[in-house]
Amino acid sequence: MKFIFISLFFSLSFSACSTLNKVEFITPQSKEVFTTKISDEVEISFNEGGKFISFKITISEKVLIDLPGAKERASSRALNKAKDTLSNYIDNSDKEKYFELILQTLVVVKNVENQNIPKVLSNDIKNKKDYILESLYLDRATFFRENQVVNIIARSSNKFEKVSNKLKKIFE
Repeated sequence: MKFIFISLFFSLSFSACSTLNKVEFITPQSKEVFTTKISDEVEISFNEGGKFISFKITISEKVLIDLPGAKERASSRALNKAKDTLSNYIDNSDKEKYFELILQTLVVVKNVENQNIPKVLSNDIKNKKDYILESLYLDRATFFRENQVVNIIARSSNKFEKVSNKLKKIFE
């Protein structure tokens, strides 16, 4: 009985190896990533197809009192402000002034004047608005003691990037 299982195991493993040569591996073509600074607070990254990659929001918030939990509360308020700022940008992303900023980035970096990319990007972030706002997380908070201000950097990105960042933090 053992002989039958062992022979069956080896015959299946050898037959599986022989078919591996017939498999064609497809490597995805990477697209160039562009980053546009929308304002002093908001940066957006997108690929050359106009698909959203990530947002970076920088917000400062005054620490109201010098107690142990005050910095965390100021960070929390700053994160809420970042969420409001991001929501406002997404709602107004189809405005001409934002289109111009994205087109300037494309022209300077790659000499591309495709008028369609800002529209595709605007539609993409509007369709993903709930996910983008939900995935906003606090990347870094810095406390400046001399002027009692917390400066935060909040990020929102696609799922792969978020998982990758969490894994990096775990294994650091």
